[in-house]
Amino acid sequence: MRQILILIIAISFTSCKMSVDEPSNINDFKTNFETLWKIMDDHYCYFTYKKINWDSIGNVYRAKLQRSDTLNYVQFFRICGNMLAELKDGHVNLVSSFDVARYWKWYLDYPDNFSSTILYSDRYLGKNYYIAGGFKYNVLPKSAIGYIYYGDFSDGFSGANLSYAIGMLANCQGLIIDVRNNGGGVLTYAEDIASRFTTQSLTYGYIRHKTGTGHDEFSSPIAQTLTPYSPTSIALN
Repeated sequence: MRQILILIIAISFTSCKMSVDEPSNINDFKTNFETLWKIMDDHYCYFTYKKINWDSIGNVYRAKLQRSDTLNYVQFFRICGNMLAELKDGHVNLVSSFDVARYWKWYLDYPDNFSSTILYSDRYLGKNYYIAGGFKYNVLPKSAIGYIYYGDFSDGFSGANLSYAIGMLANCQGLIIDVRNNGGGVLTYAEDIASRFTTQSLTYGYIRHKTGTGHDEFSSPIAQTLTPYSPTSIALN
């Protein structure tokens, strides 16, 4: 059973009373490093699933920190960012006022399967497509196939937006919902879309919450249920 967790760690150097205008104190760096390591050790949920030895990784990057007595805040940030990259998790970021450490290999190490040039060509959306919330939609040229592009699950939409998009394509013989090139976002948006395609409640997955600081301390699986959408009348003129 996979645990679902999106974790963004934001470390503010100001809150740690560090100033870029003053000489860096190696003790401040050590304190911040241990704080970051401990936050991840207590809260990250995939150590066991990914077979990650976080103690070993901490020792490797702790040694990098200890070997330098002239460390500046940029070098320190890179050490911490590289340590987090060992998790190979695109949802884990370290944020500062001058940079955001991120793991991009989940995206860059795979061949491109998306072209916005093709998407907006006359073969797909064309120039006169419709926009409803985060949806861009149209009927594919010379066909009876409806096409909806939803490129970002953090881009909100209302029930009315979705009703209009589906309603405008209601006479089509088929429907494509394209979510390629999507970095993810809000799970409930996926539920809202899926609810339009079921006539009965169904369990589609399970979530386990982190309940303690141990790497394997989770709640029992909690069923996630999809409920059919209750339609309302919308006149499409």
